[in-house]
Amino acid sequence: MRSYDGVHIDITHYVYHYRICNPESLQRARMLLLDSLSCAMETIHDGSVRQILGPHVSQTVVTSGFRLPGTSIIEDSVKGAFDLGTLIRYLDHNDALGGASSMNKNSPPPTIRTLLEAMIKAYEIQGCLQLANAFNEHGLDHTILVKVAAAAVVSRLLGLTEEQALAALAHAWMDGHPLRTFRASPNTVGRKGWAAGDACMRAVHLTLLVRNGQEGAPNPLTASRWGFNERLFGSKEFKLPLPYRENIIHRTIMKLTPTEGHTLTAAVAALQLAKKLKQGQLFTASDRDHCMQYIVTVILLKNEQIESTDYRDESPWASSSDVEDLRKRIVMKEDETFSRDYYNPDLRSVPNGIKITFRDGKKLDEVVVHIPSGHPAHPNTPQDAAAKFQKNMGLLFFDEEIRRIKMHLEDDEFCVKDFVDFCIRPGPKL
Repeated sequence: MRSYDGVHIDITHYVYHYRICNPESLQRARMLLLDSLSCAMETIHDGSVRQILGPHVSQTVVTSGFRLPGTSIIEDSVKGAFDLGTLIRYLDHNDALGGASSMNKNSPPPTIRTLLEAMIKAYEIQGCLQLANAFNEHGLDHTILVKVAAAAVVSRLLGLTEEQALAALAHAWMDGHPLRTFRASPNTVGRKGWAAGDACMRAVHLTLLVRNGQEGAPNPLTASRWGFNERLFGSKEFKLPLPYRENIIHRTIMKLTPTEGHTLTAAVAALQLAKKLKQGQLFTASDRDHCMQYIVTVILLKNEQIESTDYRDESPWASSSDVEDLRKRIVMKEDETFSRDYYNPDLRSVPNGIKITFRDGKKLDEVVVHIPSGHPAHPNTPQDAAAKFQKNMGLLFFDEEIRRIKMHLEDDEFCVKDFVDFCIRPGPKL
C-alpha cells in the first residue's frame, strides 16, 4: 500500500474496521434518517426545487437506476445523490447528511442496519473534523466535509478495498472546493440549499471513478507547495478533538423549525414573548432564512412559529413594512457565557436570550433558551420529531403508507432497496 496522508488513513481505518455496537447510536441514527426523509418530502411538496430534479438532460431514460423517494424519478446514482441530498437540505429544516449510490453487484444488498452504520460514520467524520477546523476562515464552504465523509462511506458501501477508499478520499481533497460566498450577502442565493447535494454527487462520482480503475494520489493534503494544507488552509494541519467513535450522532440537533441552526433558540424565545404581546435589506429567501432579526420579527408579529413559506419572495412578510421597521430596531450583542457554552463540547448548547422594550419604556422580562427541542438533551425531542415526521410525510403519503415505512425502518435486516420502493410516490396524493 502507498504511503497516504495520515488523515486519510485514520478515516479509512475507522470506516472499514470500527464496529458499531451501541443500540442507542443506532436508534439515534434511525430517528435522524426518519427526519431526513420527512424533510425530503416537505421539499418535494414545497415545489421550490422541482426544476432541478431528475436526469441532467431532460427526457433521458434510465431503466435501472436510483429511484428518488417521494417521486417517480429514476436516474443514475450520481444525479440521485445530488437530488436526495438537495431534497433533505433545501428548506433548511434538517442538518443530516444525505447521499445515494449503487452497490457493487457482487456485494450483498445493503440492509437498514448497513445504512444506519454508514450514517453514523459519515456524521462522525464530518463532525469531528468540523469541531476544531474552521474552513470558513479560509473562505471555504463546510460542505467540503460532506464530500469527504460521503466518499469514505460510499467506498465501503460499494465494496471498494481500503486502498481504493484512500484513493477516493485523495480525489475528494484534490477537488476545487466551493467558496462560502453564497452564504453571505450580497451573494446569498439558492445554491446554499443544494450545496450539500452537490457535495454528495461529487463524492459518488469520484468513488465510481476509483472503482473503475482511477488511481489516487498519496499526499494531497501535506504535499509541499501544491498540497491542500499549504495552498488553502494557511499551512495548518487538521486538528481532531475527538477520536472517531460514535460521538457526533448523539450531538446532532434536529431542526424542528426551519431556521438556521444558531437561531433555533431565538425562535423559541421570540415565540414565548409573542404570547405576551398583542397581536440591511433582505433580497431573497436565502437572505431571510439566515437572518436572526427577520426570524424573530416575523414570529413576534404573527404570534406563531415561522414556516418555510414565510421566507419566500411572495410571502406577505417579505415585503411587510412592519417587519422591516421592527427588524431595524433589533440590537444584537454577544453574551460571552453563551459563546462559551456553545463551544463547550460537554454542552453544545445554542443559547439565545431576548429582551423587549416598549416605546413607553416598559420592559418584558428576558426570555433565555439554552437548548431547543431537537437537541439530544431536550426531553421533548422524540415526540416533536415524530410529529414533524408525521406532518411532513402526510404531505405525500397516506397514514397506512407512513406506518409501513416506519415499520420497515425498525427492521435492521430489511433491504434498503425495498425500503426505497416503499417511499416512491408514482403520482400525487389524492
